[in-house]
Amino acid sequence: MEKTSRSDKIRLLIVIVNYRTPEMVLDCLESLLSAVDDIDAKVVVVDNDSQDDSDKHIIRWIRDNQATDIIKFIASDENSGFSGGIILALNLFAQKIIYYLTVIL
Repeated sequence: MEKTSRSDKIRLLIVIVNYRTPEMVLDCLESLLSAVDDIDAKVVVVDNDSQDDSDKHIIRWIRDNQATDIIKFIASDENSGFSGGIILALNLFAQKIIYYLTVIL
């Protein structure tokens, strides 16, 4: 597969909303990190006020994997549900293409 030039890259925003599922988020981030390497993408993780140290685990993983340029973390001060987490990310990061992921237990 031929690599695309910088000008051909896609602008994509991937939003992951977390509420007390840090291990699932980390598994997802691990898969996404290599997948977004060839495209112009940002991954935003919104923590919906989990209050279970999810934020610490996710932030540490982002730093340890040197992914701070690709993956951004937002800590919400309230649990506004899945749609509220999506809206929070969209208000901060406007892109042409948006893809959002949810973990349903």
